Amino acid sequence: MATALSTANAVEIPTRMSFVSELVGPRMPVKASSLSAAYFNTARMLGAALGGLLIRAVGTSAAMLLNAVSYLATLAGLSLIRTAELHRCPRRPGAGLRHIAAPPASSCRCS
Repeated sequence: MATALSTANAVEIPTRMSFVSELVGPRMPVKASSLSAAYFNTARMLGAALGGLLIRAVGTSAAMLLNAVSYLATLAGLSLIRTAELHRCPRRPGAGLRHIAAPPASSCRCS
């Protein structure tokens, strides 16, 4: 289970962060990424607490149904994004692999 979650996070987190950059453009990517991370972690913490209260109040099946229905709000929000206004970077095939293969820009010596 931990391996599956880690693998999913290895893909999901960089994808989410790059999408945030496309939404805000080159002026505020650091602030937007920080806000996105804070929102994500707050939602993770409060969502678990709310889920526990909801299970206690309405039962597991109803809580799972409400969770599934809540994804409709996410789909509605995504459908409202005006894709013509996104700030896309030019595609550079292989740039990520070249970055990984390049020698480090600086080295840190730890003792």
